[in-house]
Amino acid sequence: MKIIITENQFKNLILEQTVSLPVTVNGSFTSYDGDSAHNFKELETKLDEVLPQIYNSGINPKITNLTASIKRYNSTFTTTYSATINKSDDGKAWMGFTARGSFGSNCSERAKGQITGTENADGRSLEQKLKGIGAGEIEIIDIVEDLGVPFTEYFVQFTKPAKYPPH
Repeated sequence: MKIIITENQFKNLILEQTVSLPVTVNGSFTSYDGDSAHNFKELETKLDEVLPQIYNSGINPKITNLTASIKRYNSTFTTTYSATINKSDDGKAWMGFTARGSFGSNCSERAKGQITGTENADGRSLEQKLKGIGAGEIEIIDIVEDLGVPFTEYFVQFTKPAKYPPH
């Protein structure tokens, strides 16, 4: 039996061999107030570096698992996070990531309001904001909540079809 593939298919096979999936992005940081403790900009920055590397190897990436926790010791907070990136199971290239949430009293409702727009000064939902910067499809990866700390965080990924069309 003889298999014939195109040059692009061959290049994609070679590129896929250079990235070993799944890729895990993790880390932790210390902060001294609740608002800083639930700021996941560090994770967002790391994912903004890794996702294009996976995409450029010919693989449509997708965050398939995400964990986060905040531990409080008096006035010190330790935040840990881990995101697992795998080959997209739906053929879409999930190239964007963001987190929205709240800390303190009524954090669940305030976090939800950042998604719906009721807690945003401009009244726009997160979907409207992301679509405004070129997002295609939007998916909530997970909602992490610990009312003992207390915080609620929404972790969201999205496609960027104009810049990163699916392979």
